[in-house]
Amino acid sequence: MAFRELMLAIDTSSGCSLGLLTPLGETFWVSHAERQSAHEILPEIEKMLRAEKIYVQELNAIAVATGPGSFTGLRIGVSVAQAFGFAHDIPIIAISNLALLAYGASARHEKVEFNEMFLVAEEARGQEIYFGCYKNSPDGGIVAVEPEVVVSLDEVAYPIKPGVKNCFVGDPWFTGSGKENVFPGASKVRSESESRSIKHLLDLGRLRFLAGTVISAGELMPNYVKEDLDYV
Repeated sequence: MAFRELMLAIDTSSGCSLGLLTPLGETFWVSHAERQSAHEILPEIEKMLRAEKIYVQELNAIAVATGPGSFTGLRIGVSVAQAFGFAHDIPIIAISNLALLAYGASARHEKVEFNEMFLVAEEARGQEIYFGCYKNSPDGGIVAVEPEVVVSLDEVAYPIKPGVKNCFVGDPWFTGSGKENVFPGASKVRSESESRSIKHLLDLGRLRFLAGTVISAGELMPNYVKEDLDYV
């Protein structure tokens, strides 16, 4: 069934990535210059919408990557999504960047396996990683199995579930000293580029919009994972 809604996707967790989903297809824009995000994001959104002859108030939803990521960057994307949401009563779809990595790994498979666990890691600070566990969902695309945490690789609590296939997602698994190799038959995939990630944000946002998993602008918050921040 064709998706007939209009959806904007925003990811400023690292650099600035934008996506627009219309009944006619998808449009993407990516900048790797993180410090330029605040200056570029509004003009680029305006250009994307103008090219498609769409007004902001016509958007049916905004999908925004909430982190973890650059704290300053996250605030930019969340603030823009909130501003549009408040001004035009647009529903928000908040998506964790770890969930995006899990969804990207699941999308690479020719056949979706609903018994597969995606163990996602992204570098934090020092010897720590952001860690999350996800599995496929027929409705929402991907769902969290456990809360995301910040932890060192040697302290990761791996969920042991009989009959579950494990996929380790993210660059830390390729360079760190984790114990992921104790899982026989487990696969490992690296993180994807921003251009692929913004497409996954649109795709996962579409699935969650159709499933009714939306929030209001007032409920939107950056996902820092850490509650007590020791750096900004």
